[in-house]
Amino acid sequence: MTTQQAIDYFGGIRELSQVLGVSTQSIYQWGVYPPLGRQYELEIKTRGELKADRSTAHDKQG
Repeated sequence: MTTQQAIDYFGGIRELSQVLGVSTQSIYQWGVYPPLGRQYELEIKTRGELKADRSTAHDKQG
């Protein structure tokens, strides 16, 4: 899923931030894709309507 898909699903960035219990600034920092852990959380919270996409995970180990 993209960040925009998640924002659209919940009706706005503020609503998405409330669902996840994070600041709106945190969501702005995601870029095009939410972190994979957040994607999985959103997949559960939307009962599968939004799907986590492992191909969007970034290699943080360099």
